[in-house]
Amino acid sequence: MNLLLFIKAFQRLNKYLGRIMKKPIKINRVSFPVNPRNPNWGYRPTGYIEKIIVHQELGEGNVLAVHNYHISRESHLKLGIGAPAFAYHYGIEKDGTILHVNDHTAVTWHTKGQNLHGLGIMLVGNFAGPGNVNGKAPTQEQLNSLRKLLNHLVADLDLTKQDVYGHQDFGKPVCPGFVVYDFITDYKKERFRIT
Repeated sequence: MNLLLFIKAFQRLNKYLGRIMKKPIKINRVSFPVNPRNPNWGYRPTGYIEKIIVHQELGEGNVLAVHNYHISRESHLKLGIGAPAFAYHYGIEKDGTILHVNDHTAVTWHTKGQNLHGLGIMLVGNFAGPGNVNGKAPTQEQLNSLRKLLNHLVADLDLTKQDVYGHQDFGKPVCPGFVVYDFITDYKKERFRIT
């Protein structure tokens, strides 16, 4: 029993040290025009967030292009109407730029059955994965930014690294691709890395 208390105390200390020692992260807050046919996401308190789910674009655009597709009548998210906006909370461009598009309180449509309790991050690009062998790999800048963003969100939302998933964990095998999924697997194994 004492060992369990020690482990919990050590985990709290590590989380605290992660918060005070982490390097600053540059997150660009952006506001795209909403879909006039469907202007609002559902709402949730941030305390509902239990997990972070990482995705890939499965294309070669940028965050704005994905937003424009999501709000279009052709969007797979709601055919004929489109989604209210970009269907993730964050996007990471190929140069590593992090864009914060939707508030954490927005229930965006990024992972079927997980949206109420999940926060979505999308990396721009078409990455190789099951059924998508011709895809490429994410840039090193994207992976560096993903690590920084995950560290920031895990600390800010009082989550653990075990609360980070790839979309494939919830039924979409190709997403987020081999390299990003391996990155997530390794990230979950790290215990004390703060940067």
